[in-house]
Amino acid sequence: MFSVQKSRIKCHYCGKFGHFKRECRYGSTAASSGASNQRYREYRTPSPKLRRHPVVPFPVGSSISSDKCHYAFRGGKSKLPFFLAEANLSCNVGKDACIVDTAASNHFTNNKDLFINFVDVVNENMVLAVNGVEFPIEGKGDGLYYAYVDIEPKYASNIEKTFKIEGKPNDLMTWHERFGNANVDYILKTSLLDAVRGLPKLKRQLNFECESCRLNKYKRVSFQSIECTRSKAPLYLLHCDVWGPANVIGNRGIKYYLSVLDDYSRRMFIFPICHKSDTYDTLTKFIIRAERQLGLKVKAICSDIGGEFIASILTDFFVERGIKHGKTNIYTPQQIGASERLNGTVIDGARTVLSESGLDKSFWPEAILYVVHVWNRLCHSGQNLTPIELYTGIKPSIRHLRPFGSTLYVGTSRPLRGKLDPKAKKGILIGFTLGTRGYRVWIPEDSKVIETSNVRFQKPQQWSGASAPSFEVDPIFNDEFVKWRQNPNLDKETAFMKRIYEEDIKACLYFRNTELSELVLSAIEEDKITIEKISVAKHEPLPKTCDLMNAPRLCPYKMYLGGKNSYNISALSRNRITAICDLFCYLRYIQKGLITLRIHEVYLEILKKRRRISSAKLGLIDDIIE
Repeated sequence: MFSVQKSRIKCHYCGKFGHFKRECRYGSTAASSGASNQRYREYRTPSPKLRRHPVVPFPVGSSISSDKCHYAFRGGKSKLPFFLAEANLSCNVGKDACIVDTAASNHFTNNKDLFINFVDVVNENMVLAVNGVEFPIEGKGDGLYYAYVDIEPKYASNIEKTFKIEGKPNDLMTWHERFGNANVDYILKTSLLDAVRGLPKLKRQLNFECESCRLNKYKRVSFQSIECTRSKAPLYLLHCDVWGPANVIGNRGIKYYLSVLDDYSRRMFIFPICHKSDTYDTLTKFIIRAERQLGLKVKAICSDIGGEFIASILTDFFVERGIKHGKTNIYTPQQIGASERLNGTVIDGARTVLSESGLDKSFWPEAILYVVHVWNRLCHSGQNLTPIELYTGIKPSIRHLRPFGSTLYVGTSRPLRGKLDPKAKKGILIGFTLGTRGYRVWIPEDSKVIETSNVRFQKPQQWSGASAPSFEVDPIFNDEFVKWRQNPNLDKETAFMKRIYEEDIKACLYFRNTELSELVLSAIEEDKITIEKISVAKHEPLPKTCDLMNAPRLCPYKMYLGGKNSYNISALSRNRITAICDLFCYLRYIQKGLITLRIHEVYLEILKKRRRISSAKLGLIDDIIE
């Protein structure tokens, strides 16, 4: 026997000296006697999903036989303070069962679907605690799942029917898209400070990169900043500016917008307008409403010397209300840097979400309102609260946020539909309603914008492990496509369309009758081609010479090139033509802004259509489009 001074004993639960873990007043084991024989252990966690669960028995010396462990979790990416491990224990447990491991620093799994991102590794092995068996590790990454426990006393094994895996939108890229491709630092700061409701704790991901932000938010090296004094209360100073005219007229004839920035809270207000002369009505109504809502007075306004701000009618309004109007010198936008930076932030954000969503540029007024909506709900540099909370004193919620351009289904009220009509219509999210709870939705079927809260969002499609495509992206073609996607057109001189013509169209439409082949291509470009199935009597034979191939072929189809003249074509010729028409039709939809998929989804769809053209050219497809 030996004795140890109790003052040197360190508790393994709270880390303090002077007592054992079983004597710790902070631990759950000290609450009752016989803690060492306790059947259940309660883990301390704020998650509402956690229930009481048994300690998993692991006899010393028990053998473990496991499949080759391909993938590994790297510390601290799970929702709860315990992690998942997969093994095939000797106690009649399947190899896909999950066990609790509270002390592991590395966490292993053979299911690649549990990773957000995955990186291959070389020359790394794992050693099992029992028998010292060594297995190679093929990769590592971040996990997207957490576990909670469901106890069933009737099961013999303590880990039978124990875990249920549930995905949560807690990866940084998901929230980066929901916040309209906002600054990642602002999103992480908002998450760290718990400044909004509904945002989980996020962590910075290594090598995080958004291609849309790089393309649409590039800035030159900035000038040296100048120290300035910030306001001490809302409405003390407002920065105002008018942006425009836009080179694309928005819906309802919008060409400009009036921006107002509160100097204290950094909250932005955007008002799309049709003419600069609308500035007076818009700005005066905003000032009256803001003063009434906050119970404060606007003391000063800073703007340039544009005619809309120095007009006598607006000057008289400022004088009557005792508002000081600060103006810049001519051709010196640096003196209103706050307004200019605001415009840059708004336009860059709108350009990014429009490019990411694939919507037409005429939706730019909706895009800037969306960007401002999410910008006001993020913590920015020099602030520990969001602009809305600094302005109103109320913590905002972001549970309603969805990416701009998301596909959703809008329920149709019973008085607006017939008994046999569909109960919902497909729409596109373009913003959030003002003054009420709901969404602004573009209905392509009706070509109109509606405001409603009766919506259900379409779940984002993700590649599963079984059906994930295996291909390597051609960097040259990908770069050409990204540049073409910014300004889609059917001009043959662009690098993207030139490649499509050389590698796909001309090769697929190469027939013996070259003169007719050129006519077919011209008809496809002008959208004047029609192919019909020949209707013949029961015993009447079909034509047996293909006009395109100049060869004996059974011809069940007839082709019209914009006129009355018709040509007999075989099934092979028809499949090659329809494959080209399918690609042209998709490119026209992109040009008109009718395709609302993400840029990578559009790229994959074009690859599918190019593969279909190659298959049709080789005669590997019987029928493409019925």
